[in-house]
Amino acid sequence: MAAQQGRAAVVVVPWMVNDLPAKISVIIPVYRDAEPLALLLEDLTSLDEFIADIVVVDGGQDVDLDTASELDGLAVLNDLVSKYAKARLVRCAPQRAGQMNYGVRFVKGEVLWFLHADTRIEEDLSEDLHGYLKQSQCRWGRFNVRLDQDMKTLRMVAFMMNWRSRLTSICTGDQGMLVDADVFLQVEGFPNQALMEDIELSKKLKRVSTAFIPNKPIVTSSRKWLTHGVFKTIRTMWYLRLIYWLGASPQKIHQLYYGRKG
Repeated sequence: MAAQQGRAAVVVVPWMVNDLPAKISVIIPVYRDAEPLALLLEDLTSLDEFIADIVVVDGGQDVDLDTASELDGLAVLNDLVSKYAKARLVRCAPQRAGQMNYGVRFVKGEVLWFLHADTRIEEDLSEDLHGYLKQSQCRWGRFNVRLDQDMKTLRMVAFMMNWRSRLTSICTGDQGMLVDADVFLQVEGFPNQALMEDIELSKKLKRVSTAFIPNKPIVTSSRKWLTHGVFKTIRTMWYLRLIYWLGASPQKIHQLYYGRKG
């Protein structure tokens, strides 16, 4: 598995949080996401006592850096990440699953927390993270989500996402997956596929243990629902999940999803 090759040893860092080591490593895949990333990194400072390190994985390694715009974009990311003592920026080839697996090579913590760059943490999650670290029955978990625009239809979308995830024990990347690092390696991490990598990892993790679901939500962007229409986006996402379940390849799903956006 990509995440195992050259991976730094998982260590317990020396500072403590209410008798627990601050051992969560945050992995954030990005691609030209400096603006939302800046907000997320600032949010994470409120949880600094729990965080061993933050690995930001830029998926632009294959991009031609001779262009001024790409050089400027990389410089912005470097400058942004360098402001945070526990954060580091690494680069690899684009594809979110590969980025997250690659980021695990560099972590110091014993628990991995995968966050999208457009995630926001608007509530105090200290009690929730402490609860995950303190218990030993659940080896992975995920958060409920709330969308960042307060509209009735978007509240319904968030409710459906959370309800479906609780019912099926399948979660999406928007839900901020927590995984014990040894379990992540045991199940060989995210599969190397274009989309639905979070679904496949969830399938493997729910065989290991039930999921820990914290009380407080994280916030995710409502951009795709507002851009393409709430009900149209719901219909599209359910259709893609259905044909994936029926055997469509991740590459086909990727083509259909990003083709509609183009």
